[in-house]
Amino acid sequence: VTDTMFVLVASGIKLGITLTYPIAGFCGDVYFGRKRMVLFSLPVVIIGLVLWLIFVIINRILFETILENKGLIFAFVTIPSLLPVYLGIAFFKANVLQFGADQLITASSDNISSFVGWFVITKILSIILPALFTYLA
Repeated sequence: VTDTMFVLVASGIKLGITLTYPIAGFCGDVYFGRKRMVLFSLPVVIIGLVLWLIFVIINRILFETILENKGLIFAFVTIPSLLPVYLGIAFFKANVLQFGADQLITASSDNISSFVGWFVITKILSIILPALFTYLA
């Protein structure tokens, strides 16, 4: 398994999880409430990151020394651990903007516009900065 294949599979999983945004927003609006969905999403992301870290350590210790085709094993153990991370991010992003805007219900339209603007800027920076740091490294 090449690095390109791993990136393509991980990107495909992320795209599939991105389609859960409307479902997460609907569940936050109708069934559970936005606050509960936001609070639920954070532990899901942390659990996914811990699983990913455990799988990476297992891969480094066990599989790199034993098996020749270590890329395939790495892909099979790390990609499933990314599922909770992407799901938690989808739950969070689908509900946090509405949750924040609900806190500003009595605020002026300028304050709400400022909140939404900063939210969009931080989302864009969360995509650009890691890519920039990766490129510089």
